[in-house]
Amino acid sequence: MTSLPSISIVGTGNVAQLFGQKFYDIGIEIASVVGRNEVKLKELSDHWNTKIEKLETISGDLILVAIPDESVLEIISRIDPNKPVFYTAGSINLQSISHPNCGVFYPLQTITKIENQKDIKFPLLIESKTESLSQVLFELANQISESVQYCDSEKRKQIHLSAVFINNFTNHMIYLGYKIAKQNSIAPSIYSDLLRETFEKLSLINPLDAQTGPARRNDLKTIRQQIEMLDETEKELYISITDSILKTYFHEKL
Repeated sequence: MTSLPSISIVGTGNVAQLFGQKFYDIGIEIASVVGRNEVKLKELSDHWNTKIEKLETISGDLILVAIPDESVLEIISRIDPNKPVFYTAGSINLQSISHPNCGVFYPLQTITKIENQKDIKFPLLIESKTESLSQVLFELANQISESVQYCDSEKRKQIHLSAVFINNFTNHMIYLGYKIAKQNSIAPSIYSDLLRETFEKLSLINPLDAQTGPARRNDLKTIRQQIEMLDETEKELYISITDSILKTYFHEKL
């Protein structure tokens, strides 16, 4: 890439803000922003010193589509087919998109508020329909991330599925644990060291070896006692996960 392309950004959420800011920081012109949230559009337009545009008249050399997965196909279908476009969704097969010059720029990370994302050390997974766009996306990615890999749609779908278990389900379990704690007048902060140790341990050893708890020990007395402390929805989830752990370590299911 002899010169940095300008980029128009479709979307105003956390992913759009993260990538927009990183591109802006390395000197790429943010040509415009497009979206439905007028307040966010005004904030980003002012922050990046750019204009607000409509999808049909979008002006950037490249178009970044960083929006919820369910809207990606419809939005990209409205973009000029002569404009190179790339999206950030993990679960959408590239071949399901009719746009002829389309690519993928998938961040393998949970992204919340932009102020908490100081450096991009997580992998960026790249795929493209054309060799020229692939080269551009790799060069862009290498300027903002320490880890860039080619990944086809099928592999990316599998990575995304694994990530749902590793991140999304884990986060939900912690939410439920906090909820039970609060219902019993226990401050969630008491678990801070436990959470820290849990994730630090997983960076050192295999999760199969790191597992502890009553299901790992086949401690049926404790398991049955805890089941009786839960409401019906919580019981169903507790039993399902406990059975999975019991089976993993060759114990009989409940």
